[in-house]
Amino acid sequence: SPSRGLGDVYKRQPQRAVTHAPAVAAPASRAEAREARDASVCAEGARSVSGYLTKQGGLFPTWKRRFVRLEGQTLSYFAGPHAAQPIRAFRLGGGSAVLDASDANPLGFDCVPAGLAERIFHFRAPTLEARRVWVAALRDAAPQALGLSSFPLPPR
Repeated sequence: SPSRGLGDVYKRQPQRAVTHAPAVAAPASRAEAREARDASVCAEGARSVSGYLTKQGGLFPTWKRRFVRLEGQTLSYFAGPHAAQPIRAFRLGGGSAVLDASDANPLGFDCVPAGLAERIFHFRAPTLEARRVWVAALRDAAPQALGLSSFPLPPR
């Protein structure tokens, strides 16, 4: 049998209609491009979400990029998506609260787990859509207590 080059194989493929996606503005910087790439929040059902968020440290108020996973009522954050052990994991439940962002930080939201009321976990999503997905999933996993989500947060 005669040998065929790749060009022959491609010529025999049926022609497909090409559809063009709407134009998307190019990111202004490499950091924005990385954030857009890593913003692939995977919503796997109503109560399972994972993706990159920026989290403010508790002892030192610096912001670090963390891979965060919500499975059922357990929220865990890791150094990266392939880390074997979470840096921290806690269970959300009755009495937990997910607080809206302040006007100064529209991508931010806070989580106050029940049983850890002395600790507020500050998160920032890479996009408004990612923030919307995370807040909805967290509120679904943690029934709100006393309507805390309706109060705006003070600027950080």
